[in-house]
Amino acid sequence: HNGTDLAVPEGTPVIASASGRVATADFLRGYGLTVILRHEEETQESLYGHLSEIFVDPDEWVAQGTVIGRAGNTGNSTGPHLHFEWRHLTDDGWIAVDAGAHLEYSMAQFIDALKLVQVQSPADTETSG
Repeated sequence: HNGTDLAVPEGTPVIASASGRVATADFLRGYGLTVILRHEEETQESLYGHLSEIFVDPDEWVAQGTVIGRAGNTGNSTGPHLHFEWRHLTDDGWIAVDAGAHLEYSMAQFIDALKLVQVQSPADTETSG
């Protein structure tokens, strides 16, 4: 079993872990409703499986943090969850790597981006009356 399964309630929003182009947004055998995003000049991809809904279309560009679908229980699944994989393109095809490590890295990037937005927000100003 490649990838990481994250148990979440059905309907939980699923966000893109990194910016990329939608390579697949369709039903894929055991994965059920699935989104695959291609990253880094098409040499890396992330897979989001067992979705209940898909909100993106093939060839669409999505930014990190964009809601791409909702978690579900489609395909070969025993309960609502998100199946997440990170893959690298090699001479032998797509090879799954440690998805958990990538999720941690993506979450750290996302938190840094949120902090930057907060810093750039207008500061509260006092008004005298």
